Amino acid sequence: MSSAPKDKTRKVLIANRGEIAIRIAYTLREMGIETVAVFTDADEHALHTRVANEAHAITSYLDIAEIIRAAKATGADAIHPGYGFLSENAALSAACEEADIVFIGPTPDTIRRMGDKLESKRVMEAAGVPVVPTWNGTPPDSEYPVLVKAVGGGGGKGMRLVERPADLSNAMASASREAAAAFNDDRVFVEKYIRRPRHIEFQILGDLELRQCFGGGLGGGRQFAGLVLVLSPGTHAEAQAQREEHDRPDLVSAHSSPHLVEKHESPAEGKL
Repeated sequence: MSSAPKDKTRKVLIANRGEIAIRIAYTLREMGIETVAVFTDADEHALHTRVANEAHAITSYLDIAEIIRAAKATGADAIHPGYGFLSENAALSAACEEADIVFIGPTPDTIRRMGDKLESKRVMEAAGVPVVPTWNGTPPDSEYPVLVKAVGGGGGKGMRLVERPADLSNAMASASREAAAAFNDDRVFVEKYIRRPRHIEFQILGDLELRQCFGGGLGGGRQFAGLVLVLSPGTHAEAQAQREEHDRPDLVSAHSSPHLVEKHESPAEGKL
């Protein structure tokens, strides 16, 4: 969490809508914590406004200043961003710090660093976590196929699969243009392409006193930029990754830790 800890959180503003806002409200109710829903004109009678203790009108779910004003007006001492919308926006986390409101999520610095793929790789390498090989320039011919990826953003935008060295230059130029249009950041880099990947993800929750709750692995099949199948719990190599991840005690707040496993001929084998 990004702000200084309170003696006890009494009221949380949920800066989101729909299912995620409802789930958060139900959980906080079980914890004895009051909730504030926010809504735009279109959502005035939506279910998430009725399950919360109170609801506050706003004009946009993306207006940080308005979210902070709503929290202050309702006496909320914490903000939960849910997912999507402002959940990965460092400016909201920073605005909460400035307003002395607890942000239920990462610090501004963590959000900024994890939102930059090259910086996040450097952080992971420094922590001893294996990463997919990356090149800022032209990779060796023996490393093809490769992926051109946008440094910022996600969702497959600014991503190109390159099978031959002769196609790299055009792919990087095209990816850079798409990334600039989508994320206002034209930086791209080259990463080793994993032909038969499995996506393994662990959910870890940690509070400011470093107490942690560890969730089991999710194993999924991934095709290019999209996760196409999710299995829980994960299988084979996921078990080893789960044990290794559980040995890292330095996590605070909600943390989703994804890994890639490359499948080999035997479905029981894989390597990180």
